[in-house]
Amino acid sequence: MNWNLVYTARKVFADSPFQIGRLFYSSILIVRVSSAEAQPSWSSAGTLFPILDIPDIGLTEGIGRKAYLKTKALRFENLGLPFDLKFRSVGYLPSVTLSIWEPDVVFLELSQQQLLADIQRIENQLEFIARRDIPTIYDVQ
Repeated sequence: MNWNLVYTARKVFADSPFQIGRLFYSSILIVRVSSAEAQPSWSSAGTLFPILDIPDIGLTEGIGRKAYLKTKALRFENLGLPFDLKFRSVGYLPSVTLSIWEPDVVFLELSQQQLLADIQRIENQLEFIARRDIPTIYDVQ
């Protein structure tokens, strides 16, 4: 699987979260957070929240995942919708550099193709069962 760097930026905070402004399609992302001002003993960098645009509801903030001052894979709930991200820094970091990698499109397409193949296989099995002339308890007199 190939990973593509899809976002990187240095942000200076005024104690307010910021939205990335990009749609992500994979529920698994690799996230690196670094800060020149961080002390060696610090590990937490903040929290990343998925922002989903749910039909008939609108923009909704999902369950956040803790971001650390290192590179780490983060898994967000997969609701089948693309999502943006909002980053809320811990209060003691004046600035961070945030980088995000997402799996390449081929991986995403293969996953979708596998899902469609599985659905087709299940439908074929149900069709086979429906065609069989197996007596049920309702057919026995």
